[in-house]
Amino acid sequence: MRKNIAKIGAIAGVVAGLVGAPGAYAASGETDVSISFPDLIILYYYSAIDINLSAANMGELIDNVTTECTGVNSTDKACASTLDPLSAGTVSGTKATYDADITGAALTSTDFTFDIQGAWAVRALTGGTLTATASGGTGDFTAVATDTTAPTASLTLGGGNIGNVKFNVDMTTVQSGGTMSASDTITIAVNAAP
Repeated sequence: MRKNIAKIGAIAGVVAGLVGAPGAYAASGETDVSISFPDLIILYYYSAIDINLSAANMGELIDNVTTECTGVNSTDKACASTLDPLSAGTVSGTKATYDADITGAALTSTDFTFDIQGAWAVRALTGGTLTATASGGTGDFTAVATDTTAPTASLTLGGGNIGNVKFNVDMTTVQSGGTMSASDTITIAVNAAP
């Protein structure tokens, strides 16, 4: 019994001696670590955008393309010109007839332009340059484009990689057949050139 205790004590002493001598046994090495990241493009966009114009907004659109319209209030527009009815008319007996000849102030342009800021964004890792395009489908929009044609390749979203979408709507099409809306499918494409 005493012999076993003595042996255990001797082993414990050896282990304590090894642990108690830091740096007596050590090894070190260097490892080179490299990470290859793939070319990456992440496009952010809305699957649907609904624009509901108020009467005030519509009035401003018409006012800006009609030369003789002046704003009365936020919803009413007065398109007026002066007319001298006596010089334009005829008098026969007790009857005066004249033609005021009102044809309505014609729209100088039938296209309304819409510009949706912040409609899409892109994050990208690439060694090349990015190009962006916007195109319309077979719907009611024309002149579909984006001003951000060369977005910045960055993982941080900022002014250089957030884009707009702009397009025209032909109001003569909207007015025909009782149609009170216009729609189209817009495609945003971002490509990386080597």
